[in-house]
Amino acid sequence: MGLELILLPVDFENAKSAESYTIFHCDKDRYLFDQIEGIPERHFSVTFKGLIEDEENFRYCSIEKDAYQEELTYALVKYLLKCTPHPEALKNQAIWAYLSKLSPSTKVALYWN
Repeated sequence: MGLELILLPVDFENAKSAESYTIFHCDKDRYLFDQIEGIPERHFSVTFKGLIEDEENFRYCSIEKDAYQEELTYALVKYLLKCTPHPEALKNQAIWAYLSKLSPSTKVALYWN
């Protein structure tokens, strides 16, 4: 687990790849991050493609590992919603409001940075 978390909800998936066109930079929130550590995470069995920030620019590419060179994992929305952002982390609360509108079975890549 890193100091920052980027969430990449899967917008499209087929037998060969999972793709995300959405990117959420969570505010640093140890209260939330500690909870996320306790939920089930899985590794992608297909190629994952998403937006990632690289030296102030965004690029769309295959992502296999996070910034710590750990294999990229995902969690289902239904498990993420069991976690709650800190009451003062307003940006994270807004992200969680968005997640609450997605299907509970939606995969969300967890990119620790």
